[in-house]
Amino acid sequence: MMSEAGAARLRVFSVFYVSLMAICAELCLSLMVSLKSYSHMVYVVISFALLGYGMGSNAYLLLGSRLQRLGTELLAALSLAGISVLTTLAVHALPGVRINLLLIFDPGAILSLALVYGLVALPFAGIGFLITLQFSSGLRETRRLYFWDLVGAGLGAMVFFPLISSLGPIRSLVLLSLVSLVPAAAYLGIGSRGRRRGMAGLIVLALLESALTWIPEPEYKVDLALGWEYIPLYFHEGQYELTWRTWHPLGRTDLHRIVSPKSREWFQTRGGPITFEIPLVPVPEFSYFTNSYKAGTPVFSLSPENLKKEGCQVKPFSTAVETPYVLLDRPRVLIIGAGGGRDLFMAGVHDATDVVAAEINPATYQAMAPGGIAYEYSGRIYTNRGTKVHNIDGRHLIKNQPPESRDLIVLNGIDTFAALATGAFAFAENYLYTQDAIVDYLKVLKPGGIINFNRWFEGKERPRETLRLFLMSMDALRSLGVKDPTKHVIIGHVDG
Repeated sequence: MMSEAGAARLRVFSVFYVSLMAICAELCLSLMVSLKSYSHMVYVVISFALLGYGMGSNAYLLLGSRLQRLGTELLAALSLAGISVLTTLAVHALPGVRINLLLIFDPGAILSLALVYGLVALPFAGIGFLITLQFSSGLRETRRLYFWDLVGAGLGAMVFFPLISSLGPIRSLVLLSLVSLVPAAAYLGIGSRGRRRGMAGLIVLALLESALTWIPEPEYKVDLALGWEYIPLYFHEGQYELTWRTWHPLGRTDLHRIVSPKSREWFQTRGGPITFEIPLVPVPEFSYFTNSYKAGTPVFSLSPENLKKEGCQVKPFSTAVETPYVLLDRPRVLIIGAGGGRDLFMAGVHDATDVVAAEINPATYQAMAPGGIAYEYSGRIYTNRGTKVHNIDGRHLIKNQPPESRDLIVLNGIDTFAALATGAFAFAENYLYTQDAIVDYLKVLKPGGIINFNRWFEGKERPRETLRLFLMSMDALRSLGVKDPTKHVIIGHVDG
């Protein structure tokens, strides 16, 4: 039998660990749901996690007196094993449930949506049950338990980053589920009832979950209304190739090589003229990065061998996105959102004397940097001609630039309508499209410099983004003492 002090330490550890696991689960499940549908769906993941907590804690309060007949130790062991099973079940079932938000009034669509959020809530029901059990069993240790609950949650947010980048969400949560069986085994060691059977059950469960870590990540059933960047929906095998895929704290990045010329033409039509404009004739082969099938960026095959093979010729000033270079000669350029390197190539075409850029997506940066899967394919665009690309936020890069050190700042459509569908402008702008941000950009520009924003035009009757950006630019110029801001802003529209 374990001493009372040992039992108290085990109680503290179990509260600490499930709190750590809970935060990791919330973050991993948010990324999984984001991959399946529009980003704004993840806003309710926390709500359903809280629902799970409530269900679990209320289940203990309603059934606790009956369940206490099993003994606190055995009940805690069963709770931890239940958390392990529920988490493993949820993460393996979630990818296979399709969401269809366009058919929200269809009974089948409502049922599938309820199933998704039910799966999200499952692990937290077990965690809520265990937390309530432990606090009820250790009333004298409430402050200590609460302290370690908070410590576990904080460390869970930190542990998430290396786990998601190395294992992805499913394997990460299965690994955490496996570890939760360790305190379960310790609790069985304390109690005397059902010890042998319980240990045998935990061993079987651990073996089954260990086997699941070797199963390849399943294909996700994605909302068919997700948009044109959901490549597997619009193309058949042979028209594209999945070149590379990895998870990271911002989601899952896929790199698809668009093989057939007809597929590339379709892509250019759906993506609009700005997305795929490049001063090369003909337009070379390209691949396409997507982040959770959204926020995509093309990477053109700019290696000298491929350009020669396809007969591509540089045609300066053949695209609308080159407009700033009409007014600037050999500029010093800063690009926010380097992506697949199209804007870097354009700066090189116009003999930019210095090019620095930010790319916030760690996976895109990894693929495009030296040694990455797309480095040679892109013609080494991230380092060509002395270009420097940093894996940081664009505002951070701007803050570290000397005043009046740049002639041109480019922000070329570096986010999508994923959140704008709900009117969630704050999410979409990522602090890049605010009055304060524009003030920062203006301070970095030398006199006569240009900030080049390229945004989607939503239609002649509702140019919401354009109007909002125009008003913020006016206010930013006024805050810097410009008497007539209208003389410093030009708005253009490209048909396509």
